[in-house]
Amino acid sequence: MKTAMKTALAMMLIAVVALSGCANKTEKAKNPAEVSVEKSEALKEVMAFLTAHPPYYVSTISEDGKQPRVRPFSFVLEHEGRIYFATSTDKEIFRQLSKNKNIEVCTASATGEWIRIRGQVVFTEDLAIKQKAFEVATYLIPLYQDPQNPHFTMFYVDKGTASFNFSDGRASRLVNF
Repeated sequence: MKTAMKTALAMMLIAVVALSGCANKTEKAKNPAEVSVEKSEALKEVMAFLTAHPPYYVSTISEDGKQPRVRPFSFVLEHEGRIYFATSTDKEIFRQLSKNKNIEVCTASATGEWIRIRGQVVFTEDLAIKQKAFEVATYLIPLYQDPQNPHFTMFYVDKGTASFNFSDGRASRLVNF
């Protein structure tokens, strides 16, 4: 349990540092090698890592633009070549992402591999996607009752990049999706 807590705290710290622009000079000097991978293959690889290692830590910037905000998510959905997340229009994350579309998502494996996803959020009210979310995540039903609930919204990551990172000294790898 202590290892899980340390991993969670490490992921939150990484996300806070990344979003606040306070990454140290050593980290900035280590540019991940961009790998030429077909978008669909990159998307599969990103989804496989995310679904194998929940929760994912989603980072935003506060509404006043001054503070990073990080919270765990457990829902992710791939649909027609996009990675979707769900939230409520009543939540702080919805208001933050409505003001600042930049997002980072981070999670790690127990063996020290981790992924950082960056991109811009695009909200959607597409009923087909919302219905698919209800099908694959039935725990959404007691929260929202119906995919047409006006408080239930979904967003996808546009212009996404994912950096796969390793604690064993291997070079980071960057893919676009």
